[in-house]
Amino acid sequence: MEETRHINSPEVLSNITCAYCGEDLSAETEDTEHVVGRRFVPKGSLDGAWNIILKACKRCNREKGDLEDDISAITMQPTVAGQFHPLSGPSVVQEAERKRRRSRSRHTGKVVADSHERFTHTFHSPQVAMSFSFVGPPRIAETRIVALARLQIIGMMYRLTYDEHEQRGKFIEGEFRPLRSALRTDWGNAVHRTFMEEVSQWEDNLVGYTADGNFQVAIRQLLTPA
Repeated sequence: MEETRHINSPEVLSNITCAYCGEDLSAETEDTEHVVGRRFVPKGSLDGAWNIILKACKRCNREKGDLEDDISAITMQPTVAGQFHPLSGPSVVQEAERKRRRSRSRHTGKVVADSHERFTHTFHSPQVAMSFSFVGPPRIAETRIVALARLQIIGMMYRLTYDEHEQRGKFIEGEFRPLRSALRTDWGNAVHRTFMEEVSQWEDNLVGYTADGNFQVAIRQLLTPA
């Protein structure tokens, strides 16, 4: 592993294997890939900013792009009351409006703008029957969130272990165990705070802050005595 890296510009790799599956690449099978997808964050926010640009096979690139599409569109949307997070700038608001009409929810099969869900609960008693309806925001399947996070981490670990002479990175052994996803309004909940406190003393390998703060990552390693 490398020492802590605070990166302020794009890094471009000339890898000869897919950063996500390890397949040997050729001119027919390779695609240029941005680990932080340009369409995953507000338009233009990655211009000149930190990113990892490498090569991936077309299959993995399509899979990641499909995950990024509806996840980015839905997570940029305001609450049901129409409120954006206080830290959301004009670029986020504009991109959210554009994406809600163009991106399609994989959960409903409809464009995000038409993917709010209505839930109805009915209460019956001998004297009265009552029905309550609630409207919820568009949802993302947790499995899709985990799949995208896993690919993003794999891409960054590939960069951390990249050998310029061999033109390939490594894949870290072990399991990928996500805690749980959270809306931005719930960031800092008890589960996340406990985890962050637990790993706060681990050694930093990569700290990334990019896309005007819309994408942040910290990769840390627990060092064990030799």
